[in-house]
Amino acid sequence: MPSYKMIEEPHPIGEGIARTYTFTNGTVLSAVKFPGSYGYEDSLWEIAAMDADGNFITRDCWHDVYDDVIGYVAESNLEKYADDIYYWDLEVA
Repeated sequence: MPSYKMIEEPHPIGEGIARTYTFTNGTVLSAVKFPGSYGYEDSLWEIAAMDADGNFITRDCWHDVYDDVIGYVAESNLEKYADDIYYWDLEVA
């Protein structure tokens, strides 16, 4: 089963939510909902994957994505994206 630590806190801009899913090797899935994020108006998440140094790896993890972020992600899909990163980490390790 995929293992990560999830922290949820207020978004740094003062409005909204920020979640950070951190995996054992330092890879991070960032999920945010704040005014201006893709999906905020519909209460959906904007996500991005980053390596341990903070570099975007979203397009490396999902080859059909052409941006550093993925918008309009439903709450029910966050775990699927976290699982994807976990298994991607195993492949590149």
